Amino acid sequence: MGKKLKWNLIVMSVLYLALGIFLLMVPGTALNVVCYALGGVVLLGAVIQLVRYFLVERGIFQSQLTLISGLVCLALGGFLILRSDIVVRILPIVFGLFVIFDSLGRVQNALELRRGYGSWKGFLLLALLSVVLGVVMIVDPFGAMETLVMAIGVILIIESALNLLSALYTMLAVRRFMKLHPETQ
Repeated sequence: MGKKLKWNLIVMSVLYLALGIFLLMVPGTALNVVCYALGGVVLLGAVIQLVRYFLVERGIFQSQLTLISGLVCLALGGFLILRSDIVVRILPIVFGLFVIFDSLGRVQNALELRRGYGSWKGFLLLALLSVVLGVVMIVDPFGAMETLVMAIGVILIIESALNLLSALYTMLAVRRFMKLHPETQ
């Protein structure tokens, strides 16, 4: 479990870092590029689902779900590409919600550490700081969209650093707990 958690936090950190740097470097075009990329990925998912429906799956119940999800993905992907102007306005909210949900998972991890590890408060503070950063992304206190995009980039870079610190802190906590309680292995 410890290795899986560590690698999930590291992968998430690298993704946050890459996206944050991208948003800082080209804020004017970054959201449209992200929107088109998301639309392309969703359209690819639609194609895969529709191919599965028409060529691969033969079960009645599975085929209906595959067809429905393929059509929904097709509509969503088309919307992301054709109406990127609408999506660009709600994308900061989506990213903010993602950061909040990711952070709430780390709050839960910190609360679980409380039962067996005395120094869980630092981990909890890092997770709560991430929740606050996600809320800042949703509230949108900035006037210009480029400023907002750059702020999102900075927040994602900070979130990347916090995730890496959380991974390190979690691994140290797990190791210390395993040394104190070898019977739990």
